[in-house]
Amino acid sequence: MKYIPLVFSCLLMALLIAIPSFATTFDDVIHNAYKSGGIAKIREICTADENKNNARAQFFMGAIYDGSIEGKPNYEEAAMWYRKAAENGDIQSQKNLGYFYEKGQGVTKNIDEALKWYRKAADNGDNGAQSLLGSIYSRGEIVRQDYNEAVKWHRLAAENGSVHSQIDLGFMYKDGTGVTKDKKESDKWFKLVADKGDANTHYDLGDKYYHGSGVEKDENEAAKWFRLVVDKGGVGVSPEKLGRIYEKGIGVPQNYKEAVKWYRIGAVKGDWSSQLSLGDMYYRGTGVPKNYKEAAKWYKLGLEQGRKGPTFTVQQAILGYMYVSGSHGLPKDVVQGYAWLSVAAANGIDKYGKKETMENVAKTMSKSQIDKAQKLAKEIWEKMNKANENR
Repeated sequence: MKYIPLVFSCLLMALLIAIPSFATTFDDVIHNAYKSGGIAKIREICTADENKNNARAQFFMGAIYDGSIEGKPNYEEAAMWYRKAAENGDIQSQKNLGYFYEKGQGVTKNIDEALKWYRKAADNGDNGAQSLLGSIYSRGEIVRQDYNEAVKWHRLAAENGSVHSQIDLGFMYKDGTGVTKDKKESDKWFKLVADKGDANTHYDLGDKYYHGSGVEKDENEAAKWFRLVVDKGGVGVSPEKLGRIYEKGIGVPQNYKEAVKWYRIGAVKGDWSSQLSLGDMYYRGTGVPKNYKEAAKWYKLGLEQGRKGPTFTVQQAILGYMYVSGSHGLPKDVVQGYAWLSVAAANGIDKYGKKETMENVAKTMSKSQIDKAQKLAKEIWEKMNKANENR
């Protein structure tokens, strides 16, 4: 199977604009200023005469204007400040300016300029920029695909500690992409990932193998990486991901009660994916006694966080069916049932007989009940839209 790089440039914006965790003296001043006086205090410090030529001050001004700290972005202003900082040697600003040119954000789109600034950051030893260049040449979307260049940059990044590039190099040696196929070399890089990578990286690798996403589907390999997640205590991994490992029994003995435990931890914290998974467990009676009342509670909490669209049709429809049938601890409520079936049908895909069920339910309802259900469906839909806007 053709090698597909793990890191995509479109997913790197958060990395490129985030305030680094390794705070320099000036960065410490800025972090403390933000705590005490917010954006206004940062701006006051960064624009003071003594910081006029301070590259980090210019970087933070760019961060203010691109909205990565707070507020609405002004990309033109952000680009101006990042350019000043980049020309003064600030590596993070060089990456950001490259990104702006790649996407045409605050500047006219210019791939040559983007590559110029990415290379400046990479030549200054930044493993994030090196890894990014490796992915750009691997994908061949904004430049001509060149696996030799990809290997060159990924190797530099990997040797500088980039886990993403260590993974990509491992796959390149495994598949013989841009290099001679070499199992020993591939194993070397994957061992580094296993030893140094965090549990989230291990989970993502396991998931790639489990689903055959960009790699040959291999449940044994998936189990190996999932087992590492559990062995490391799941540190850094969302509770929902740990729950999924135990529910599927990949890399560990299948344990539904343990899955429910992790789903509940995530659900209580407000994670929509954990809430929907916990709802599934109560609906099926897996790891817990079947309880439609609990299932409905968690489904609603998850779905009302803006979870709409074809992906969530199943849970929306199930929620409607549960209210219509009214069993396993959930009182019958045709208004709620009709409303949720309407929401599911509004996705435009009539699977699971939603419309037919709605028609049959409507025959048992009064006009007043149908009016209430339609009003409730509209309120649910608007609540989902609002939640999407606020994310």
